[in-house]
Amino acid sequence: MKKNLFWSVCKWALLITVILFISARIYYALTDDFRLSNITQEMPYEAAWNIPSPASEDEKQIATILDQPFFYLGKGAQSYAFASEDGKYVIKFFKFKHLRPFWFVDMLPSISFMKTYKEKQTERKKRKLFGVFLSYKLAYDTDKDESGLIFIQLNTKENIERSVTVVDKIGIKRTIDLSTVPFILQNKGETLKTVLSGLLKKGDIATAKERIDQIIDLYISEYHKGIYDHDHGVMQNTGFVGSKPIHLDVGKLMREEQMRDPSFAKQDLSLVASKINEWVAKHYPQYAKEIAESIDAKITQVS
Repeated sequence: MKKNLFWSVCKWALLITVILFISARIYYALTDDFRLSNITQEMPYEAAWNIPSPASEDEKQIATILDQPFFYLGKGAQSYAFASEDGKYVIKFFKFKHLRPFWFVDMLPSISFMKTYKEKQTERKKRKLFGVFLSYKLAYDTDKDESGLIFIQLNTKENIERSVTVVDKIGIKRTIDLSTVPFILQNKGETLKTVLSGLLKKGDIATAKERIDQIIDLYISEYHKGIYDHDHGVMQNTGFVGSKPIHLDVGKLMREEQMRDPSFAKQDLSLVASKINEWVAKHYPQYAKEIAESIDAKITQVS
């Protein structure tokens, strides 16, 4: 009798576990786990993240942009993105769930080896958070136009005292007080991957090569400033607003003075080129040789 009861309890426990797991997966698939708690974080003021208040004309532009609703666009490793109703802008909110210790780390008792582990995990996440924020600060200070950045707020309660309306993945409308969350306001662009797909599908290889040259020039302009993208995800991290090349994702932009040296710049460009060539070879192999030769010729000119 006891044995039957034991197995019955085990079966019910397993069934409940399976139901909870499936429910969680459905929830994540439907919502991408966008919640206000995932984009907010109690943080002390950091002078290194300080952004000057926008000029009056810029402030008017920002206010006009934020007066319209924003609709869920997607998520990346670092942020959730929402596109403006007019399709011209993107507002990004940081995914603090990936920039703070997991909940079970906070629950660990601060004793013995657990205390050491807890402190290491907390410090690791802090370094990651600081790295991402300082990358955006670097981009805003030195590469604002090339990154399509309109405004960023890293310290909360700093510059923007207004709300924005967003509509999440499942259509729920939310009002977010921008004084309580760090955010990025950026021109909306198309990724290099999307742009090249559109051109190569119709066989416009001339314009495709021109667009690739523009992206390489974008990287070169950043090298001249002593900065570079440590991520090298060129196909999704760079793109275009109209015909203007921009760095869409600068979450791993770093200062590196040696990149001003053409020899170091060419090494990095070779890695960028390999990413483009791999993508073209996989999706449009008929153009791979011609595009690779064009890229090689472009890099050879770097001085």
